[in-house]
Amino acid sequence: MTRLLGNIPPYSVGIFLFVMPIMLVVSAIIWEQNINDKLYHCTDSVGLPDFVLPGWVHGSVEYVQEIDVRRSMSLPDEVKEGWSVDGLWYLWFGFLIASAGISCAVASIPWAFRRSRTKGI
Repeated sequence: MTRLLGNIPPYSVGIFLFVMPIMLVVSAIIWEQNINDKLYHCTDSVGLPDFVLPGWVHGSVEYVQEIDVRRSMSLPDEVKEGWSVDGLWYLWFGFLIASAGISCAVASIPWAFRRSRTKGI
């Protein structure tokens, strides 16, 4: 396994695998509080799992100035004017990339300290 990881210590992989799900939960909470029902509204939304299994808007979509969260399920999903379904996907991928980046940064901290101690720096 060491050869597969190159110079990355196995404990850094373990730290990454521990931190990444935490970051995804944090991202899902931020998404639910700041994106869902503010930039889009899916009439058959299921809450937090919308971030994990994205299907925010589907079928027919209506672009509106104000999101109405009390809409009937028989009406189209809504996206706030100035946004698009593609834009929501880019934002979602940004959350995933940020989660992975923070997880990598946290996983590299012990590795960096250990490396500097072994080299006498």
